[in-house]
Amino acid sequence: MSALALWCGIACTIATGVFYSFAEMRGYGSDWAAQVCQHAPTLCSHPQWFAAAAGVMLIFYFIVERFEV
Repeated sequence: MSALALWCGIACTIATGVFYSFAEMRGYGSDWAAQVCQHAPTLCSHPQWFAAAAGVMLIFYFIVERFEV
């Protein structure tokens, strides 16, 4: 169970970087980044939501890892 929490935290961390990059690249005229942000405008506008989810998952990971047998 702790491995799942760790991988979810890592995936959320990567998604934070990806959507933050897309939001920045959209402002410089990148067509493909604009298309991604057109289909997921909330994620491009607020990539910090993934960062918060990653933080929660990593805290959960440390708690579960401590109590696993």
